[in-house]
Amino acid sequence: MVSVDGTSHIRDVAQYAVVARRTTYAPTKNENAQAFVVGPHVSLTGILKVNGEIRIEGRLEADIRCHTLLVAPEAQIDGVIVADRIEIYGVVKGEVYCNRVVVKDNSRVEAELNYRSLELEPGAFFEGRSRRYSNPIEISPAFD
Repeated sequence: MVSVDGTSHIRDVAQYAVVARRTTYAPTKNENAQAFVVGPHVSLTGILKVNGEIRIEGRLEADIRCHTLLVAPEAQIDGVIVADRIEIYGVVKGEVYCNRVVVKDNSRVEAELNYRSLELEPGAFFEGRSRRYSNPIEISPAFD
């Protein structure tokens, strides 16, 4: 048995893999930016607009418009996402309109991806439709 943070105990290899994945979550950081964070125990429904970076660690059934979106390993998003850049470590369902989409190892995307640049890491799950556009944000829906 291995102790993690002195409180959690790992009983089998499958649990260990999940803990290892969580500890390797290291999104690209912009030292000058402050992110709007939706914590792991938060569940939101509606429309979320931020003129900067958003880091999602909880569950959202929402439409999101921002500059940069980081979807943590534990996060789940179902909705329309419009962003300049998105890094996906967790689960995304719906529609994505983004200049740069990065789908990380062990993430799950079931969506329509509209992008300028798409990076799928080995081990990432993607099911849906993908289309390349010179300016995907231009064709994105307007949020009221």
